[in-house]
Amino acid sequence: MWSRGTRYFRVILETASDCAANGGSMELKYLIFWAVFLGGIPVGIFLCTVFRSAIHWTAVLLVWATAVPESAGINFFSREFYRASTRGLEVSLVDLCALVMCAAIFTQPARYKIRWIPPLTIPYGVYILIALASWSLVGPAFGVPDGMGAPPYDRFEVGLYPLFEISKVIRGCFVYWVMVNYLQEKGAVRALVVGFAVTAFYMALVSLTDRYLFGVHRVQATLGHANSLATYMAMTGTVMFSFALGSSRWLISGLFTFLTGLAGGSVILTISRGGLMALALGLYAVWSALYRRFFNIKNTVIVVLSLGAGLVVLGMASDTLRTRFVDEQDAGADLEYRRLYNEEGRLMARDHLLGVGMGNFSAWSWNRYAELVDPELPPGTPAHNIWYLTAGELGIPGLLALIWIWARFYAITLPFLWGKGVDLLTVLAVAAVAATLVCHFQSLLQLGYRQTPMYFMIRVLMAVAVAAYLDQRKEA
Repeated sequence: MWSRGTRYFRVILETASDCAANGGSMELKYLIFWAVFLGGIPVGIFLCTVFRSAIHWTAVLLVWATAVPESAGINFFSREFYRASTRGLEVSLVDLCALVMCAAIFTQPARYKIRWIPPLTIPYGVYILIALASWSLVGPAFGVPDGMGAPPYDRFEVGLYPLFEISKVIRGCFVYWVMVNYLQEKGAVRALVVGFAVTAFYMALVSLTDRYLFGVHRVQATLGHANSLATYMAMTGTVMFSFALGSSRWLISGLFTFLTGLAGGSVILTISRGGLMALALGLYAVWSALYRRFFNIKNTVIVVLSLGAGLVVLGMASDTLRTRFVDEQDAGADLEYRRLYNEEGRLMARDHLLGVGMGNFSAWSWNRYAELVDPELPPGTPAHNIWYLTAGELGIPGLLALIWIWARFYAITLPFLWGKGVDLLTVLAVAAVAATLVCHFQSLLQLGYRQTPMYFMIRVLMAVAVAAYLDQRKEA
């Protein structure tokens, strides 16, 4: 095991040398990053210690930062042309905000009682250990096969790609831990509500600008792909709808209904069939959970007007949607292609006890499995189903660990959907659970769960639901 670790450490050093040899001088964004890291974090910690509300504004910034992974983040050892959801050792504004909040939590023991081992810690620990064990078995880099459409590099660095994914998992666990500990007062809950609202408005504004100012057909805003935006905004719209129903004031409910509409409009602008279905699932989950708890004239008006407005907008966009879904796209053929990618994952799990390593699906698709499944199948595309992707990259043990994580999460949080609580944290927990269902639905056919924006958003949402669970248990 020690020799393997030494070998892979050498891979990292060789990669760093390659970057330097290829002119990897520090670009402006790296200078900005180090300036913020070395100067901004101490200032942020100081402000959070001196001003009670500063940590809340940091939380708002963290939520918003999940929506801007490119402009508010950098990659070390970047491999931008490789087909994976993580293409470098990422560091973003999300991480910096989490570090500031963590330090603020530790320096205010009277305000925050540390929850050292929150629920899901053990399942995630097992998941990470399996990922590390899988990484230790991946072997050396291998060459890219010859052929049409070959990627613009000459070797697959299978010892490096898993570090990209594993580091993101660990970062996500840290964000989750920080948010679970942060959510111990009403001000924290309100801050997250503001964060989600600001993010929904910002992303909708960018989407509308892209479509109607720059003429983008399938908008992608800041997320790099229309399907990613569809998933993100379906999750965000689900959260907004929760507060449209959960607020007792007409004005506040009207604001969140408007934001729900903006999020839904953004999903329509992506022209994503899965995104529309996922949004419908999220809105229905919220309606079924909260409408009966907050049954009043206001919410009845909101539901009726929302349904009417939704039908009108869909009717106005029907020609575009029909062209995309019927004329341009064969759903049956599309599902068949995705089934073939899933079959690659099944074969990888069959041949490798611990899979081929996180992030290595594309490399092994090129190296063997695409041709094994179907000689006509274009190689390199990862399985779009999170469960098959996990099976291929981490084997059956990794798949079982992921099932354990989500089974444990839903065992303690699904009761929020049929409970009776009406406080703000419970409403936010309902929103969080419903939004995770949205992401899981999309992750059956898209790379939703593993994409960086959705991954960190879902870690925040999981922390919300778990914090509400811990709060309920403390009161009991």
